[in-house]
Amino acid sequence: MNASISADVTPVIKNMAIAGAGFAILPDFYVLNELRNGSLIRLLPNWDLPRAGVYSVFPPADYRSAATKAFADLFRDMFRTRLAEFRKG
Repeated sequence: MNASISADVTPVIKNMAIAGAGFAILPDFYVLNELRNGSLIRLLPNWDLPRAGVYSVFPPADYRSAATKAFADLFRDMFRTRLAEFRKG
């Protein structure tokens, strides 16, 4: 399949799918609201991507700034919250 339009930035892909520009593979937790309100639909409900982890890489604690730690904590908490919302259905 040759795409006439493509992107590698998740928010752009999401917005293109909502606009009807095609289909996309996006994490369920990222499009939870859109799945609930019907602006996106799941095309293959019995298919999932292989599970993968989300990782962050930083320097050793001696060299890690407070801002870096705060960002990592914020990202972790946001990810957990969205995943919990998704699992609730």
